[in-house]
Formats: sequence, structure tokens, C-alpha cells
Amino acid sequence: MVYFKEQNCGIVVLEVGLGGRLDSTNIIPAPEVAVITNLGLEHTDQLGDTIPLIAKEKAGIIKPGCRCVLYHQSREAEEVVEEASSACWPSSAASITLPMVRPSSTLLPAMYS
Repeated sequence: MVYFKEQNCGIVVLEVGLGGRLDSTNIIPAPEVAVITNLGLEHTDQLGDTIPLIAKEKAGIIKPGCRCVLYHQSREAEEVVEEASSACWPSSAASITLPMVRPSSTLLPAMYS
């Protein structure tokens, strides 16, 4: 983080390591946007052994005032991330526009196959 500050970066793309909630990158203040890509049954010993549990861990990068872009997931994973995203916004804002964007596959192609 010191490096980015010293370089006077206006925008930084910071990739989390294993997961969101307990990841060391979670020390930053609310980012402009949090992006969650494909969720799968990986690192189940640390993140949980179901997609909803893993989604909950990954959603830990979403902070108050932070928008979230979610790559297409199973409905159960999307519901978990929606809940986390909505909890970070005042109820009036969440009821007008859910602060989550679901890009189509043409806008955000799969990053991993």
C-alpha cells in the first residue's frame, strides 16, 4: 500500500488473495468497486464447503459505500452477495437501486475457464 501511495496512483486494482473477509487486503478503506468473479469449490478448508459459504467469505470485500460487480453465479451465490451488498447501503438507496451490477457475458467475459 505504501508503494501505491508513493507512486501517487489515482486508481489501483488490488486483487485479494484467498478470500475477502479475512484477506490481508481488506485493510483498505472502502474501494470504488468490489468485483467478484467465478466462485467455485476451492480452498474449502478455509472458505467453507458450499458455494453459499464461499460467497459469504468473498463478499467480505464489500464495504459501506462500495459498489459491487458480480460475475454471473448460481442463484444461491448471487443471493448471498446481494444480501452483503444491500447491507452496506442505506435501505432507501438499496430499495431504489441495488448497488450491484450484473454484467452480461458480453460485457465481462469469463476470466477463468
